[in-house]
Amino acid sequence: MLQRLSTMALLSALGGTTWRCSGHLARHFSQTTWRGERPRGERPGGEELRRLLLDDLAPTSRSSSGLELLFGLSPCLLALRASRRRVARLLLQAGRSGLQGGRAELLRVAEARDIPVLRPRRQKLDALCRHQVHQGVCMEVSPLRPRPWTEAGEARPGDDPQQLWLVLEGLQDPRNLGAVLRSAHFLGVDKVITSRRNSCPLTPVVSKASAGAMEVMDVFFTDDLDNFLQVRIWGVGAEFVKEQK
Repeated sequence: MLQRLSTMALLSALGGTTWRCSGHLARHFSQTTWRGERPRGERPGGEELRRLLLDDLAPTSRSSSGLELLFGLSPCLLALRASRRRVARLLLQAGRSGLQGGRAELLRVAEARDIPVLRPRRQKLDALCRHQVHQGVCMEVSPLRPRPWTEAGEARPGDDPQQLWLVLEGLQDPRNLGAVLRSAHFLGVDKVITSRRNSCPLTPVVSKASAGAMEVMDVFFTDDLDNFLQVRIWGVGAEFVKEQK
């Protein structure tokens, strides 16, 4: 059964809860200064707002070869496991002796696949990621793009009452999209459909905010959302309406 939830409805249902995936928080919040006064002229949340502005306005990190820089332990590890992207090289922060856990697995898989591994210093990774939280792990990868929903495969949404499809329209903030994908994966959503014309692309920022869930979820797009919703489905939807005084 297709469940159609708008972005506002889903975020409202979550009630501000921050979900965890694979033991890692997906979104980094600016450190709060508990002692001393805030510097004069600095607004609450100013640093976080500046980062969001950079995400939207700064030049893309995609190189001339069409690759982009994926960052964060969970996104890189899940991307390597899913094998949906072409991986040009793996960057592991230098100075971390005795790699363990996910970092050790990243190195082992990269060496098995003959993926070049570089060990830059933290300052270099900070600059490459524009000071995003990279956890000492980055990968140069091919972009991940949603496919047309007609390629969804085995069944249309109305053919299987047990299928749970999430339809998103007009979701343009990369961190919000990542948070929605993370929660959708946790709640067992089978497929995600986005409207291509006014939705955020699947960027590295989205992947990091999703704690890597974007790398393993089935995300599709449609150019005609109204036509898609007429395909014999049961839909549950909601929208945000401002109160009028």
